[in-house]
Amino acid sequence: MRGQLLATTQDKPPAERLAYWNELMATSLGLMNVRSENPDEFIASVRTTNLGALNLALHRFPSLRVTRSRSMVRPSDPDLFLINLTLRGGGVIQQARNRCVARVGQLSAFDSSTPHEIDYVEGEGGTDSTALTLQIPRALLPVRPDLVKRLYATCLTPEPQGVGAVLISHLVAVARHAHQLRPEDATRLGGITLDLVAATIAHRLDREADLPPDTRQAVTYRQVLAFIEAHLAGPELTPASIAAAHHVSVRSLYRLFAAEGRTVAGWIRHRRLDRCRRDLADPRLAGQPIHAVAARWGFTDSAHFTRLFTAAVGMGPLAYRQDQHLIR
Repeated sequence: MRGQLLATTQDKPPAERLAYWNELMATSLGLMNVRSENPDEFIASVRTTNLGALNLALHRFPSLRVTRSRSMVRPSDPDLFLINLTLRGGGVIQQARNRCVARVGQLSAFDSSTPHEIDYVEGEGGTDSTALTLQIPRALLPVRPDLVKRLYATCLTPEPQGVGAVLISHLVAVARHAHQLRPEDATRLGGITLDLVAATIAHRLDREADLPPDTRQAVTYRQVLAFIEAHLAGPELTPASIAAAHHVSVRSLYRLFAAEGRTVAGWIRHRRLDRCRRDLADPRLAGQPIHAVAARWGFTDSAHFTRLFTAAVGMGPLAYRQDQHLIR
């Protein structure tokens, strides 16, 4: 992807590594003071992915302390709202008299316009800390600034099936597949990401009604997709059960998918067939009968499954399994 950039301190002379990292952070997040107990051994990297007006940065670094004082904010403020997702290690964020202990798998929020301090510690066994940081121009947030301030240095612990969990899965997927994305994907992904962030904020503030209708609809659609993915193996996965789980009518559910050029049943079938393809190609499952693989993903009629699979893949499930195992 053209908007993806990688920078590392590893190629710099030891005495210059920490200063170089300070310069890197200043270009994207504003002036700050980064300190480390072992500056000469400071090996860190950042990979940024452009998502239209948003940027997603994957940071890897040893233990460090970040200080952004008021004197640093005044001459250098990119006016960003930041969502941080800890993947390894942990951190403590302090801003606006709030304090958040950010643990693995947890979202936290802060902004560039208010002084703050962040302490990061390494992961288990001395592994580097790893975090995803989403940089959002504050002007793009469809939530009042005075309300957003309540979230500075707070931990946005997501509910298992809530919008925060969908946001986490989305950010991890974007980071994991960033190298495969096309430049034209950036704006669309940025819009999806912003909708999920806005909904996560609104949910935490109990202000969902303030969100624009388009944002609410887009977020509901993403939540439905995540729900379907989590329940693909269940025979009870039907339009009625999906609609009930999301407190919408079946007709509204159909409209959500129609707006994306899809049908509910068609999407469920597509994702189940993808799971069958994955399992049939897995050498560890070579001893399982094809009908057992199909049944695990909701296809109880073997002949019907074979017809669907052949139409989608271009060959029958047995031929596909044999072909995939020959390739391996």
